[in-house]
Amino acid sequence: MSDRFAGFTGDIPHYYDAGLGPNIFVDFADRLVSAACDGPASNFIELAAGTGIVSRKLRDRMHPDASLLVTDLNAPMLEVAKQKFSEGENIDFALANAMDLAFDGTEFDLMVC
Repeated sequence: MSDRFAGFTGDIPHYYDAGLGPNIFVDFADRLVSAACDGPASNFIELAAGTGIVSRKLRDRMHPDASLLVTDLNAPMLEVAKQKFSEGENIDFALANAMDLAFDGTEFDLMVC
């Protein structure tokens, strides 16, 4: 993956997670998660997850046996997201460009972004 996409470095992901992210995404996250968890999906992927604001809410509402792959284009943002989860939550993380995904069309039941 090209370094030209990795712009959130240093302390920026932490500032984003503590300040900007919650102001932009908390209300949106509640509505998105409610809609996403209203059906029978058991294998989720989240694109452009950033620091995991939506990811945490999504994992909290998903069935415990459901799996979640959290992706973002930026490794430092994913590192902040990873800190919100503990072992055994059936969650994985991966660097991914949403415009060039390495998954086939049947791997996931539901995609959120």
